[in-house]
Amino acid sequence: MGGILKGIETELSVLCDVAIPHIKLLRLKLMNTKYKLAYQALKVMGVPVFTNADNDRLGNFFIDGEARRSDEWISYHFPPPHFIFGVNPALESILSQFNLRCEWVNPSLVAVYES
Repeated sequence: MGGILKGIETELSVLCDVAIPHIKLLRLKLMNTKYKLAYQALKVMGVPVFTNADNDRLGNFFIDGEARRSDEWISYHFPPPHFIFGVNPALESILSQFNLRCEWVNPSLVAVYES
C-alpha cells in the first residue's frame, strides 16, 4: 500500500511542477492591462508580487509581506519613518501611475486594487 501511495504522490508532484507555471501565466494573462503593467514594473523593482485564485474577490494581485526582503517595500509592525501606513512611497508612486492603490489584507499581505 505504501508503494502505491508513494507512486501517486510522485505523480502529483510532477503534475504540480508542470501545471503551476502554466496556471500562473494564465492568471497573469487574465489580468487587466494596467494591473499587468504595474505587476511587471513592481516585479522588476524587486517587490514580491504574486497572483492568487481569489483575484476577483481580494484584488488583482498581491504583495507578500513574508517574502525575503519584503520589508524594503511593506512593513506592518515596524515600518521605517518614510513609509506611509507601512508602504514604501516608491511602491505607491508606481501604483498611482496606473490609477491603482494598495491596502493591507492582514499583517503579511497587501492587495492591489483600482483607485
